[in-house]
Amino acid sequence: MYSKRLIGLLAAMCLLLAGLPALAQQSDDAGCDIDLSDIAVLLIEAQDAAGGGDTTTALSLLADAETQIGELREVCGGALGAFNTFTTSNGEFRFNYPSDYAFFEENRSTFIIATSEQARDLFFETGPDFPAGEQAIGVLIGTARQVGGQRDDDLAAIAASYDTQLSETGYEVGEQTETEIGGNAAIRLDFAGNTFSSTLIAIDLGNNNFAVTVGTGAADEFDALEPIILDIAASVEPAPIPEPEPITLAENFNLNNLLSFDYPAGWLISNEEFDGEDSILLASNTVTLAALQAGEPPNFRAEDIALGVIVGDIEDLTGSDADENTSLEDLAEDLDLLTGTFGTRSEVVRYGDTSVLEIEAGLEGTSLNVLVNLIELRRNNGYAIVLLIGSSNAVEENKRLLQAITQSVRFPPAGEPLGARSSGE
Repeated sequence: MYSKRLIGLLAAMCLLLAGLPALAQQSDDAGCDIDLSDIAVLLIEAQDAAGGGDTTTALSLLADAETQIGELREVCGGALGAFNTFTTSNGEFRFNYPSDYAFFEENRSTFIIATSEQARDLFFETGPDFPAGEQAIGVLIGTARQVGGQRDDDLAAIAASYDTQLSETGYEVGEQTETEIGGNAAIRLDFAGNTFSSTLIAIDLGNNNFAVTVGTGAADEFDALEPIILDIAASVEPAPIPEPEPITLAENFNLNNLLSFDYPAGWLISNEEFDGEDSILLASNTVTLAALQAGEPPNFRAEDIALGVIVGDIEDLTGSDADENTSLEDLAEDLDLLTGTFGTRSEVVRYGDTSVLEIEAGLEGTSLNVLVNLIELRRNNGYAIVLLIGSSNAVEENKRLLQAITQSVRFPPAGEPLGARSSGE
């Protein structure tokens, strides 16, 4: 009987292979190149082994053939065929779905892929009556709470919560199955009613993020729905982080022959002192400069940036004295420029051979972010401050900009730039 079952499996594999040439023909333009010769040899050898009663060898050969077919399906779109890729609005995750299905973004963490709007509506019903050919797949991505669990739930707790809810609803619920989807730990839970069949897959994406994929279709069409659900679930992954645009500093400013620095082309220089005679104030555009010169805190957009540079000894900058034991962190506590800020974070790094204290803080009563680099030009005898104020919505971009400007600082003005940033003293 076992040999007959194996022969049946081999026949099913042959049917699957028969459909692959059509897929190859459809996928040529996408670079899908299918060569079935090795798989055909494996199937023939498995058939011979099965016919001779060597089931161990037959199963091993069959597993090899299944692996190669799986790889072909993945390269050529898998069960999804032609697919689209969706990236979440926060840019953190992405997943694939069939291109001929409708896509509905319910909110920032919940998405529905369905054969029609009717199928989408049925997805939210209790005990839905799915017509033949209609399918809907829900994808939830985010923290435990965003995917239907409780705060601090792990994967098992999320799956258990769904198990309980489905059972209490009166559905026929199968056993939880631990598995691996897309290289991530996952738990699968099949459930059904009189008029539908479904599977739920909860996936641990790492870093306290999870995905839950729920697919539902007509009661007698689960075999057609299952591979689509599995492929969508396996495709959920962190979205690649795009390479940031390179920062170009095209202009140079000499501050009273004390130091010089580079800044972006098109920026404007204020004709007023920023903080004493050895200081300068720049702005990224006319609106920002006008507001700064008028003493009005502007409503910064991402492109609105103010830059101040000050040179002096520590008494000029803080009103306190420094000795050979005074650290950059100690000096920062007394910086006048940090008055009115909150949530201060700091780190001592190096730019070339120069110690720099990088400070980040919010500005009270505003949506502005303050970035300060305190540069030790001479040990306890000369400092520069490079201050950048920008929107809290553009902190990371502004950090990169401030780092580039700090790297360009030359002391004396005709000397070499400070150089590249590195962590630690």
